[in-house]
Amino acid sequence: MVWDVQSACDEREQALSAHLLRELETRYATSSEQRAVFRDVARSVAVYCADDLRRGIPSTDLHVLLSRALWGVGATDTAEQVLTDHLEQRSIKMTLKALLSVSDVSPMLWRAVVRGAVRRRTDWLSADHMPLWVLDLERIHMAACDMELARFMTARILLRALAPVWDATTGHGALAVRGHDAPAQSPAIPSFCSDVLRHESRVRRWRAVPRVLRLR
Repeated sequence: MVWDVQSACDEREQALSAHLLRELETRYATSSEQRAVFRDVARSVAVYCADDLRRGIPSTDLHVLLSRALWGVGATDTAEQVLTDHLEQRSIKMTLKALLSVSDVSPMLWRAVVRGAVRRRTDWLSADHMPLWVLDLERIHMAACDMELARFMTARILLRALAPVWDATTGHGALAVRGHDAPAQSPAIPSFCSDVLRHESRVRRWRAVPRVLRLR
């Protein structure tokens, strides 16, 4: 028997698309127009996930992608409801909902939010009364041999991905950083984060630079 790899991939995509469509129609569809939109969303998410289907995709990650796709086609109420129905922690739900309206959010940032490494705290306000964003590097697994380098690289990638959240406030706000221990000869992570945000401020033409705080 000849194993057709492409055929197997197509079958997995079709199965995932059918599963997502069935869930959307059962839970949220109220009109034929909605069903047509849901069909396109389910198909696009399945295609996007094609490379990961063989390894398996965590349900939480899948529903975050589904929510994002729904938001992108204007089904904002359904997008928020998907997060409410499939995520347990309130802080993660609130952070993801805050990111739904951001135009370009990388999959890495979505995963960091789901794992609690990036959070939005509305109960903590910055000096200019803006919600505080938290970057918790202790929530991200890093190989011990490369931990110092990985910490800086991860902080840079996540902050560049997170930068659009400060566009609406032209840079006003704050970032709290946790997991900033480093050898004495190395620059401190909070100082490094300030440099990254200062660069983003110039690139994005903010009027201010988010303040960086140490969170212990």
